[in-house]
Amino acid sequence: MLVSPNGLPVIEPNIFALTQRGLAWRSIEKKLRAIARVHLWADKNEFDLTERILSGRLFSESEINGSLLPALRRSHQKRKVQQLVVAAKTYNALVMYVKEYLVWRINSHLVKLSASDSRFQAIEKKLRVIINWLEDAVLSMSSARNEVSKGLTHEQLHLLLALTHPDYSGNSWRSVDIRHRNHLIIHLLLCGLRPAELQTLRVEDLLIGAISAIQVKRRPHDHEDPRLKSPEVKRSGRLIPIVDSQFVRLIDHYIMKWRPRFEDRNASGSDYLILSDEGNPLSYSSIAEIFSTLKQQDQRLPRNFSAKTLRHCFSGSMERKLRYSGIEEDRRKEILAYLRGDSDLESQQVYIQEEIKEQARIALQRHQADIFQSTSSLEDVPF
Repeated sequence: MLVSPNGLPVIEPNIFALTQRGLAWRSIEKKLRAIARVHLWADKNEFDLTERILSGRLFSESEINGSLLPALRRSHQKRKVQQLVVAAKTYNALVMYVKEYLVWRINSHLVKLSASDSRFQAIEKKLRVIINWLEDAVLSMSSARNEVSKGLTHEQLHLLLALTHPDYSGNSWRSVDIRHRNHLIIHLLLCGLRPAELQTLRVEDLLIGAISAIQVKRRPHDHEDPRLKSPEVKRSGRLIPIVDSQFVRLIDHYIMKWRPRFEDRNASGSDYLILSDEGNPLSYSSIAEIFSTLKQQDQRLPRNFSAKTLRHCFSGSMERKLRYSGIEEDRRKEILAYLRGDSDLESQQVYIQEEIKEQARIALQRHQADIFQSTSSLEDVPF
C-alpha cells in the first residue's frame, strides 16, 4: 500500500494496485515505488496530479522530458558510495511502470466523458503524445545487457568450491553444520536456482530415490513465514533432475544429519530446507552475507560476486554444453528457458552471446599463438 508522509493511504495508486492483484506482491511493490516517484515529482513541482488529469491540461514536453524523466533516472538509494543514477534496466522498468499508471489514470477519466465531448478527443490525442515521449525515453537494451552479472571462470569456480568445502581448513565458518549448509547452498545455486527459489524450497521438494529431482513450485503466500520480506517463486515451476550420485548424497546427508541441528534451535520447527542459525527460514540478507564473506576472504573472486553470479555461471555452462552437443540455437533457447524457469525465450540470448564472445576469445588466442609460434621458428631459418 502506498501511503502519504502523514501515513494515510493515497487513493488512486492503491486502486491501481488492486487492478494488479494477479501479480506477485513484489511486482506490485515495484510498481508502487515507481508511482511514488511520480507523486513526489508532482509535490516537488507544486501541482496536484489529480487536478491536472481532470482538467485535461495533462503535461507538457518540458515537464515529461525535462523534469519527470530525470527524476526517474535519479537514484534514491542510500549507500556508503552514493549512486547518482539508477541502472539502465531499472530506469526502463520505472518508465514503463509510470507509463502504465498514467495511462490507467487518464483512461479512468476518459470513460466518464462522452465520446462526442471535445475534451475527450483532445485528452486522447495528448495521451498518445505522452505515451510516445515515455516510450522514446527507454534506453537501448544493449546498455542494460552489459549490466548482466558475469559468471565465473573455470579457475574461479574451482576456487569457490574449494573455499566452501566443509573439510577445507581455511573455511570462513567455524561451525561444522553451517559449513555443510553453505556448501549445499552453493551447489543448489549452481543448478540455476534463483535465491527466492532456494529460500522457498521445502524438504518435501527434494525427491531422493531411484530418480532424484528438485521440485521448484509456485505456492500461495505462506502467512506463517516469519521473514519480513517473504520470498516467492514468480516464474515457471519446474523439475530439475539430480543425476549425479555425489550430489544426491550431499543433499541426503544434509537433510538427515545437519538440518535437524538447525531445526532443533526453533521450538516451532520448520519444513523449509535451508534454515538460519536460529532454525528459521533463511533470509535473503543471510544469503548475501555468505557471498560477501567469500569475496572478502579471497580477492580472486569477482567484485560483483553474488548469488546471481552462480545463476549466470549455470546458464553459461549449460549454453556451452548444449552448443558442443550440436543443438541448434532456437532449441537451445527453449532448453535454457526451461532449466532457468523463464517464459521469455529472448532473455536467453544474452547467455548465447556470452558464449559466442568466449569462443571468439579462444579462437583469437589460438590464432595469436600460431603467429608467435611461426615467428619463433624463423630463428632456425638460414638467411
